Amino acid sequence: MHQREHLFDTDFINNATIFNQFPMTQISLNLMELLPKEMTNRLLNYQKVDDLSGGEKQVVSIIRLLNMDFPILLMDEPFASIDKNTKEIILDYILSTNNKIIFEVTHDQRKETLNKYDKILKIENGNIQNIK
Repeated sequence: MHQREHLFDTDFINNATIFNQFPMTQISLNLMELLPKEMTNRLLNYQKVDDLSGGEKQVVSIIRLLNMDFPILLMDEPFASIDKNTKEIILDYILSTNNKIIFEVTHDQRKETLNKYDKILKIENGNIQNIK
C-alpha cells in the first residue's frame, strides 16, 4: 500500500472492492464496525472520492488492502493522514488478526506504537539497525 494509493472517482464499495474484484471480507467488515460511526457513515455515503478527507481516503485504501487478503502486507506510511484514535483502532485490529505478516514503513517513533510490533528495523544512511 502506497502513501497515496489510487482511488477511483466512484463510491466506497467500488473503491474498497476494486469494482467487485475483491469482495468485502469479514476482516474489513469487522474493522468498519470498530471505526467511529461518523466516519463509517461518511465512507458508506460519499459519491465522489474528492468528498473525502486525506485520512478517510487512507482508511478506504486500508480496507481495500484487507479485502485483497494477502498474507503479507507492505504498507508505506499507511496512517500518515489518519487521526491518532482511528490509527490506533485500525493498527490494533490488524495486529490482532494474527494471520498477517506486516511490514510498515513509518516515521512514527512513539514508544506506544513501536511496542506493538514484534520486530523493528531502522534504516538510516544506508545502514540497517536491529532495534527490537
